Amino acid sequence: METVEKLNWLTVILFLSMGVTHLIAPFLFGWSAIGMFVFGIFYASLGFLVHLKKENKVVSILSIVIPFIGMTLATLSLLVSFWLYLFLVCILFDPPVIILRIYIYKQT
Repeated sequence: METVEKLNWLTVILFLSMGVTHLIAPFLFGWSAIGMFVFGIFYASLGFLVHLKKENKVVSILSIVIPFIGMTLATLSLLVSFWLYLFLVCILFDPPVIILRIYIYKQT
């Protein structure tokens, strides 16, 4: 298994993990976290799409843009009111996924 393929698997795992953590947020914190639920659907879908459509350029670009939008919205939300769960999810998942997906995009 070559490096790009291994990194692709890592991003699939991260996308699915992001999807799960975002999907359970409304059940933990109430429906005020509905935005996280919506992004959980996006992230889980991207996890499956990145796995199934590895060579598709549109999926590759979406796998960079959607986490960037999510990270930007989370950062703006954190400026309004600090929320530790959102901060940790934003810091732990989004930047590594964006960096890895840019690297994979440039290599393919």
